[in-house]
Amino acid sequence: MDIKRAYESGLSERACVNVVCFVAAFLCTVPLSAAIAENSPNSEAGITATKTMRVTVYYVYQMDPLDIGSAADFYWKAQIDGVWSSRSNIYKDQSVVDLYSAPWTYTHSVTYTPGVKELVVFELWDDDGLFDDRCDINRTHSRNGAQIWVDMATGDWNGYDDNWGGLWDVKFYLNGNEDGTGGSWGPDSDDNDCYMVFNIAVY
Repeated sequence: MDIKRAYESGLSERACVNVVCFVAAFLCTVPLSAAIAENSPNSEAGITATKTMRVTVYYVYQMDPLDIGSAADFYWKAQIDGVWSSRSNIYKDQSVVDLYSAPWTYTHSVTYTPGVKELVVFELWDDDGLFDDRCDINRTHSRNGAQIWVDMATGDWNGYDDNWGGLWDVKFYLNGNEDGTGGSWGPDSDDNDCYMVFNIAVY
């Protein structure tokens, strides 16, 4: 009887030791598992990826008078994912800036979450030395830059089509005259309306 109890007692002790060892081993693996899950692309923080976005300006046209007695002194800049480009060159006394043979570009790397669109902003200005004039290239709001939302996963965005008589291989434009305030051929001739041909690419 004493032998049987001792044997059963030994089994119980060995079982307890095995359970303790299993629990200890499991607890040791929890931080590693948690770290792996935290950095997994399928974690609760959401899937992320990185792509490059490039914005391009090909052409700028002055529709309204910007300077008294002379043509505009254009420059522009763009914002991708909250980061502004450097300012472009200033094109002195030019009502038309044609950059089709050597377009202006701004490229930025974007880390994004699929399904969440990234914002691109274009601003066009007339240089006056101290108090520059912001040009109107917004279709809906007077004297504003343009805001365009881009789906980084697909490259889709709300571009505006203009075939330019088949002369251009880009078909997107911003036209400040379309906000209803008029332009050089409309009822209002002084709203700083301008026209910009541009493109956005994601790769």
